Amino acid sequence: MKPDVCRMILKSLVYHRKDAVYQVIIILILSAVIAGSLFTGHSVRSSLKRTSEGKLGNTDIIITSGLRYFDPSLAEKISEQTGNPSVSILETEGYCSNFSSGLTALNVKIYGIDGNFFPFHGAGSLLINPGEAGINNALARHLDINEGEEIIVRFRETDPLPANAPFAPSKDNHGSRVMKVSRIIPPEDAGDFSPGVSQQIPMVLFLNISDLAPGPEKKIQANRILTDQVNKADYNKILSAVLSPDDIGLTLRISAKTGERELISDRIFLDRLLVSEILEKIPGSEAVLTYLVNSFRINEKSTPYSFVSALPGNLYPGIGADEIIINRWLAEDLDAVPGDTVTLDWYDPLSGKSLKEKSRDFYIAAIGENDDKYADPSLMPDFPGISGSTTCSGGNAGVPILLDQIRKKDEDYWNSYRGTPKAFISYETGKMLWGNNFGTATAIRFPESLSLHEITDRLRTVLDPATAGLSVTDARDSAMEGAGQSVDFSSLFLSLSFFMIISCLILLSLAVSMYFDTRKKQTRIMYALGFRNKYLKNLLFRESFLLSLAGAIPGVFLGYLLNLLIIKALNSVWSGAVQTTALSADFSIIPLAYGFSSVLIISAVLIFFKSGNFLKQMTLPEGGKLKKHSPGKNLIAFSVVLICAISLFISGF
Repeated sequence: MKPDVCRMILKSLVYHRKDAVYQVIIILILSAVIAGSLFTGHSVRSSLKRTSEGKLGNTDIIITSGLRYFDPSLAEKISEQTGNPSVSILETEGYCSNFSSGLTALNVKIYGIDGNFFPFHGAGSLLINPGEAGINNALARHLDINEGEEIIVRFRETDPLPANAPFAPSKDNHGSRVMKVSRIIPPEDAGDFSPGVSQQIPMVLFLNISDLAPGPEKKIQANRILTDQVNKADYNKILSAVLSPDDIGLTLRISAKTGERELISDRIFLDRLLVSEILEKIPGSEAVLTYLVNSFRINEKSTPYSFVSALPGNLYPGIGADEIIINRWLAEDLDAVPGDTVTLDWYDPLSGKSLKEKSRDFYIAAIGENDDKYADPSLMPDFPGISGSTTCSGGNAGVPILLDQIRKKDEDYWNSYRGTPKAFISYETGKMLWGNNFGTATAIRFPESLSLHEITDRLRTVLDPATAGLSVTDARDSAMEGAGQSVDFSSLFLSLSFFMIISCLILLSLAVSMYFDTRKKQTRIMYALGFRNKYLKNLLFRESFLLSLAGAIPGVFLGYLLNLLIIKALNSVWSGAVQTTALSADFSIIPLAYGFSSVLIISAVLIFFKSGNFLKQMTLPEGGKLKKHSPGKNLIAFSVVLICAISLFISGF
């Protein structure tokens, strides 16, 4: 602006300062509301991103096995291949109590860790020894517990055999320990570690991974691998290259009876996809399925609780789809001869814990000797509670055992032959009857010509990470995406402030009109002196826009103070809206600039039209009369606005 114009505007503003102050106050309130809403949205999103990053620590990639387990040494193999730091952990859930006060915390995240966990997150030499526990601040506050006090921890024990698998032992799968709280771990030392996408700060408990190992053997297992991806790597390819059978609970052994090499799983059943891959890519391999039947029945005679093996024709030729071969002991017990029909009863593996019994008749094709080639005790799977039992009736089979049906001769058979199958059917029939969601084989046998080393090498090329239950997740990207897709609190609070914003705009319109009304005499004088309409409109616009600028500058900073109050409320009385109390106000130039420019644009548009209308009313047309609005045009305008309003209302549903 030219110096004389600036001088004129400033003098006019000073002279009309009492009338201008209303416009400044309204603009200040409008700026505070809009900027405060934008600051709140930015603060919430920034806080959630910081919380997510803090919970992950140095974790970029997570390799998970779901509900399965693997050997913790797999992390070391991955580190050697990629050069990226990796660490194995065991993640589970449970609850714990203050030993002294009895205060209890539910839904506690429990992590079994080793000495590499905290160094991986840059927390120095922090170590959780066996028998000790480390807890984060959230859990310490909840339990009102200090370092050196004792805590009772109850957690879900690791068990490779799923609880709903056939013949899974019925037991309380929850372990319990009394631990000494050796350290309350702050957030900066990975105390709030949690790889899940969540807005809440979890209650976290760290134990030595050996304390979570079940049973007397104390076999340490893990179900997560954390990786700091310093160098980009394709972890699916890396897993395929380093994965070995031992890593995922598969074991190779030699049958003492037949000399065949055999692959078994600590999950008892081998997955359908894994079986298909091995049979397809390793020539000579054959699937075997052994199952416990409740009884063999011929007429009035019955033999209880025996194992039956389903063998393919390449291992045991000559068994038809409806045929069965029984051993001499069973034939004598049932007085059976070839050609008889025997009925088998068993619990349907697909019925879960409801234990629905099924039956089927088989034609006895032949009677084998008790010591023939496949009178092999290793055909019986290592069912927990059965394979280690010293007596036929002393095991915990996970199914009801009617002890009164077990005879002395059954105990004698167990003592002599252990779980050697008493009968054999074809594999295809056995897979149809006993195949289930957990697998279609209890073992895969390989020919004697293949050494264990050769089989292991071939299995490395067959094992697919996805088939083995391993999946790779970019944890950091997922966390940032989850935080970025949270509720847009900018739009939310702008919507909640809608009526306040509309009220401010109405008041601003009235304030501008009142300010222009005080300029009528001055405007007429300037018309009389020869000033043109365009010059006067620019003059009025600049004066009012300077007033908007004077209100918007302090208004956007007042919006940040409003943001502080809203964040405080979200952390306390409104915490249910965000499910967290870890929000913090965050100042940024972006919401400030958006709020400032939005208010100036809104006020500029309003002032532009108000100044035009004001000057139009100040100039009379020829004849000295103002033009009246056309009723027809008014009706058209009203109809258009009404249709738009109805359309917007309907689109809201």
